[in-house]
Amino acid sequence: MSSAATDVSNLTTSFNTSASTYDRRTGGSTRAVAAHLLTLLPPLPASVLIHDNCCGIGQVADELLKLHPDIRIRATDISQNMIDIVNSQIQTRGWEGKVSAAVMDGQDLKFEEGVFDISVTNYGIFFFPDPVKGAREIWRTLKLGGTAVVTAWEFIGFLPVFWEVQRIIRPAREVSAPTLTEWTRREKLEGVLREGGFGEGRMERKEVLMGHETVEALVVGLLDLFLGLVGEEWSAEEKGRMREVTEGVLREDGGRFLVREGGRMGVRMVAWIAVVRK
Repeated sequence: MSSAATDVSNLTTSFNTSASTYDRRTGGSTRAVAAHLLTLLPPLPASVLIHDNCCGIGQVADELLKLHPDIRIRATDISQNMIDIVNSQIQTRGWEGKVSAAVMDGQDLKFEEGVFDISVTNYGIFFFPDPVKGAREIWRTLKLGGTAVVTAWEFIGFLPVFWEVQRIIRPAREVSAPTLTEWTRREKLEGVLREGGFGEGRMERKEVLMGHETVEALVVGLLDLFLGLVGEEWSAEEKGRMREVTEGVLREDGGRFLVREGGRMGVRMVAWIAVVRK
């Protein structure tokens, strides 16, 4: 079995080195959560300043600007590749003067205390080596009365598919995902935020689809995730079988894994969305 560090570290490295495939890997799931969590925010005055923490390719910023075209956003991520994509969008999509992006560790933010009215960390906190330290930085950089929104997965629909693929290819040598599954517990996210300085807040669930228009496209997206999970633990031969086996599992699924919705097919994901105030 892999260690807790391995299941998250491999996935982090995989996301960072292949930032351009982020949308393909997440199959619209993290973007759907980003769009929904904005409905949970308080009214946003024109002067509001928002931190898109662990911004990835800028999905939160993108969804915010659709609703509030003149809002001010500071986007940060530890991955240079992610920030390069956000900076490209700033230039090509007319975000100049609204969005700025910088490489920054969410556990050591280079902002002064009490800067932001809103801080959003959409699928980033469980990648921190020290999530409590990350939560403390969210709290520190918020203004008094400011709102933080932090997300994790309550149900990770691609894991049962991965475990079935693993059972077929490598039945005697299991790769687990202990850190990801630990964060499915509501108490984990609530506890980290509490240790970070926040009091009680709201916790909501949101079901979304991680999906694509075809089985073939879904397999490609899932394969990115699966290769990230196994890291160097699997041989090249074992990895080489992954695509065929994954497609076979999905085609013979019989409703066990796949969900079909609005012309797309994929796996069910359920988000935890925590809304807390300083």
